[in-house]
Amino acid sequence: MKKVIYVFICLFFIFAIGTISCQMFGYDYYVVISDSMHPAIPKYSLVYIKKDAKEINIGDVIAFNGDDMPILHRVIDVDGNIYTTHGDHNPEGSIENVAFNNIIGKMIFHIPYIGLLFINQYFWIIMALVICGLIIVRNIIKEMKNRG
Repeated sequence: MKKVIYVFICLFFIFAIGTISCQMFGYDYYVVISDSMHPAIPKYSLVYIKKDAKEINIGDVIAFNGDDMPILHRVIDVDGNIYTTHGDHNPEGSIENVAFNNIIGKMIFHIPYIGLLFINQYFWIIMALVICGLIIVRNIIKEMKNRG
């Protein structure tokens, strides 16, 4: 059981460090906070975006600058440097035209629901404290067994 916990903790930290450092390799990540791309991309998914994507085709999912936050929609038409986009779950009338220079990048992949971990700004501090607490408790129990 201990090995499973250690493997889980190691995989979790590898995932976290990989996600946070992905910006060094030309990728960015966002948390989907609406149902606009449901069911293809569920709410609270963590999406990885290739910044400065050179080739964007019909059917690709792109991130572009919205009024106050990035928007994730599917490209349904391309006319020169204008990309017509639509959220899969949005009503038919909610089509947006996006200029190429307003596009952040193209979605490469997503991980459903894992974005919940990235919404709370204190999550990483809490997780580190919990892990440290578990290690301390494990060591105290081990020491008590050795003395008794």
